[in-house]
Formats: sequence, C-alpha cells, structure tokens
Amino acid sequence: AQPKKAPVAVEENEPNESVFLGNLSWNVDEDSVRAAFKDCGELSRIKFLEKDGQFMGKAFLDFDTVDSAKAAVAKNGED
Repeated sequence: AQPKKAPVAVEENEPNESVFLGNLSWNVDEDSVRAAFKDCGELSRIKFLEKDGQFMGKAFLDFDTVDSAKAAVAKNGED
C-alpha cells in the first residue's frame, strides 16, 4: 500500500493588477467588459482566451492598480 501524501497547504496569492474572468457569454465584447468594470478603475488590457481561434468564455483583465483589481474581484457573483 502506498502511504498517503500529506495535503499541501494552499497559500493565498498576493493581490495584483490582473483578474481572471470565467463563464463569460459567447457574445461578450471589449465594450461590454469595459462597461461592466468602469466603476472599478482604469482597465489597461483585456485578453480574451481562445483555443484554435475559438473564444473559450474566459478572459484576463489588467487594471492600472491593485485597488482597481480588488474592486473588480468584489463584483464576483454580479451579472
């Protein structure tokens, strides 16, 4: 019998300017993302993730400050 491995402690990542978005509508575009997060701060980049040229329903948002990214994360669960 193989000994069980001890569970690895998950460390929280330090906050940074990047935010991951998942489960996005296939119809989402840059304008709608900017509108949804306009009250969080300045968005410096939106990177929609694709595989073989097809949108995957995921994106990374890069904000100008950590506080802006934190404000975006606080919107989790909103439409």
